[in-house]
Amino acid sequence: MATPTTEGKKFDEGKTRYDLIPFHALEEITKVLTYRAEKYDDNDWRHVNPWQPRYLRAALGHIMDWARGEVNDQESGLHHLAHAACSIMFLIERSRTQPGQIFASEMFKQQTKGGPGGISGLFGGALGGSFVNPQK
Repeated sequence: MATPTTEGKKFDEGKTRYDLIPFHALEEITKVLTYRAEKYDDNDWRHVNPWQPRYLRAALGHIMDWARGEVNDQESGLHHLAHAACSIMFLIERSRTQPGQIFASEMFKQQTKGGPGGISGLFGGALGGSFVNPQK
């Protein structure tokens, strides 16, 4: 018969460490997901097409707004980086569930050629300036 112990055992080595997720950021992301579900529908982002350019554009747009000093999105009142994080999560999820649909590499190929499909074209001039082609 095994001797009872006062301390239980649980082998966690090699398991995903969900305790490393920063909870304030997770809460902000969840607020954006809730806002989005109320505005559109639960998980409607799974049906947006073409998904790559639209969510890349959304993520970069929110990052640029935040970088310019606007902390919260004017429409939702929620943190721009939480909006960007949602768009990036959508890109990750759909790239895992729908592999083989590559858009971003084509966009960056055009950017290095200085064409309208580059990062400036992606935003339609909304950045208030133009990106310099490092190849020139």
